[in-house]
Amino acid sequence: MIRFITSTRIHTLEEFMATTLLGQSFQRLARFSAMEIKVGLDAKDGLATVFNPEIEQASPEDILVFIHDDVWIDDWLIEFRLKEALASFDVIGIAGNPFRAPKQRGWYGTMDALGEEFKALGEPRYAIGRINDTPTCSSNISPIEVKLLDGVFIAVKASTFHASGIRFDPQFLYHHYDLDLSRQCEQAGLKMGIWPIALTHAQTIGDLGSAWFDSGTAYLKKWSD
Repeated sequence: MIRFITSTRIHTLEEFMATTLLGQSFQRLARFSAMEIKVGLDAKDGLATVFNPEIEQASPEDILVFIHDDVWIDDWLIEFRLKEALASFDVIGIAGNPFRAPKQRGWYGTMDALGEEFKALGEPRYAIGRINDTPTCSSNISPIEVKLLDGVFIAVKASTFHASGIRFDPQFLYHHYDLDLSRQCEQAGLKMGIWPIALTHAQTIGDLGSAWFDSGTAYLKKWSD
């Protein structure tokens, strides 16, 4: 079974399915594939409180997809894409960076001090799709191994996380949970990659304010770089 897992500020499942990009696109695709969706409503306690219980409860053969609620799934072949991707990589996403530098606060770059300009580092890659209705660069759609994954979409076989003991760290509520997870995967010897899956994400860059910067400081402290 493919299980999509998300967190939202919306109060009811009915409203979620009717109004969010993920809810609407999931209903369209679920008619043709064996998929379920698990929604953490009234989000306020961090993504780990939603994601980790689903990891614990999943059957080993399940494919878990951790995804933002503002994502429209364009890809009619999502079930095939996921199975194909997870035959090549242990953990996959649709955006990531094969490069990681010391003191890097974001998957695609860094900010040295709060309020400074965000600087891209390495060669960030995006899977095929659209971000704010703008097509991504065609040179970025090939599968590639990465060191850091963006949290907008991360997929893994449940058995992989069961065997490795990897879980989302509760201290990272809504920022840097993806970087921390990437570091855990690297430490466990898991192979991460991005895969050409067509999605539309309504938001390109999150809030890079004090909450994000402080979370980045906690992330760098945990990993000693």
